[in-house]
Amino acid sequence: MTLPSTRTLLLSSVTVASLYVVHSRIIASFGSYGRLGMFVWEGDSLTAEERAASDALNEAEKKLKELAKTLGDVEVEMEVAKMDGLDGGEARGIVVSPFNASIVKRLAEVSDLLDKTAAKLDTVATEDDAYRRRRKRLAQDANGLMARADEAIDVVSRAKRLERDTKDRAREQASS
Repeated sequence: MTLPSTRTLLLSSVTVASLYVVHSRIIASFGSYGRLGMFVWEGDSLTAEERAASDALNEAEKKLKELAKTLGDVEVEMEVAKMDGLDGGEARGIVVSPFNASIVKRLAEVSDLLDKTAAKLDTVATEDDAYRRRRKRLAQDANGLMARADEAIDVVSRAKRLERDTKDRAREQASS
């Protein structure tokens, strides 16, 4: 009996790793219950209405996850900007808003995309209770994210207003 060559072992390892990656991507895309296989062999088990609702909910769920991550990143940027701005112009009596234009722009984009995603969720119509519950859960998640985005926008607005007011006061004092 001969031992397998290094080339054979390497080829086998690459094949097994490739199959694992492909299989894990299929599970990530279609779930662990073999929905792809079921779809191929049995056809789509959902009605057209259920398929449309399922696709819309899946798309909304994916978008909400992306937006939650983006919003979290913006909130971290805001905290870093606040910390960096602590030693700013307060010593001179001028409060400088630590939030740059990119933070404001990203917050506006996230807020807009959340509104659009929530509107799409509202258009999903189905008679199935499971889809209704899922839509309700996603709508609650969207509302929570919108509340976080609105709170962040309020923080930025207050900082900008405070900056403007202190600059106006400084100009008034300088002119007097």
